[in-house]
Amino acid sequence: MITKIEVPKRYDLLSSVHAWIYPDVQPVPEQTSETGIHRLSLFCDECIPIMITQNEIGSSLIVEFSSQKAEEKEVKSVLVQMLGLDVDMKGALRELRMDGQLNHISIGVAGIQPFQSPSVFEALVKTIIQQQVSYRAANVLTKRMILSIGPKMSYNDHTVYGFPSPEEIARCTLEQLQSFGFGYKAEYIHGIAHSVVNGNLELEGLRGKHHSEVSSILQPIHGIGLWTIKTLAIAGLGDFTTFPTSDLGIRNILGRLFNDSERMSEKEIEVLTTRWGDEWPLVLYLIMCADVLGLFGEDGRQQSHKRQSRK
Repeated sequence: MITKIEVPKRYDLLSSVHAWIYPDVQPVPEQTSETGIHRLSLFCDECIPIMITQNEIGSSLIVEFSSQKAEEKEVKSVLVQMLGLDVDMKGALRELRMDGQLNHISIGVAGIQPFQSPSVFEALVKTIIQQQVSYRAANVLTKRMILSIGPKMSYNDHTVYGFPSPEEIARCTLEQLQSFGFGYKAEYIHGIAHSVVNGNLELEGLRGKHHSEVSSILQPIHGIGLWTIKTLAIAGLGDFTTFPTSDLGIRNILGRLFNDSERMSEKEIEVLTTRWGDEWPLVLYLIMCADVLGLFGEDGRQQSHKRQSRK
């Protein structure tokens, strides 16, 4: 089936995706081409191939998928959520344009909508993989897992990959998960997968909940701390009322931009972000995207940066 999705003005599919996914580290499970993105996604217990194409910036998305169970309306709804097409970025972009130290990146990020994982489970596992390693390294580790235990199929002359289900991860041994480079985080991931399979953890139900309620549910789980919860908010829950300000990457880039190249503390970031009002989480999100896309040049983060030693 082929359908279309309307997008916000100036929306740039590839820039939005490449702010999270490196073109040379794929599949994660997404893969990108010159005009779009493809992956497998789970609908109604069926893993279906989805190919999304955008012929030019601002044009409608062309979506092709094959399914025996999923309805067009359901697929489009999930993709709008995954691509962040319903997130209002106008206020954050206005703050960037008005900020003398950031207005030079406003054009480069004007087409970005916040790309997210299609399931909360996928977002949470990816976020745990990101703990204490560079974002690029986390993508490399995710790719190893996808190639080893993720579902795949051939579709339109492409090999299309999906993210392992909780059941597939739960069936793995700890040693197998550790072989992907997860180290001690293999235990966290394995435990969460088992909790989902056993019905003790219902992750999709976290969507729409207040950040404090999400924290009260997740923080007691072994391997999940405040950084993970706040990162999950922007990577899988579509909650942009918060941001992981403890992240070393954002602290470093803000230090280079606003603090004479000295890494900023969380307290300093709290003071700094008041200049952007209620839009501050999305402003930080766009700064992060600009950094990954290389829009800051030498002011950007170093490739080897490590996340701070916390969960």
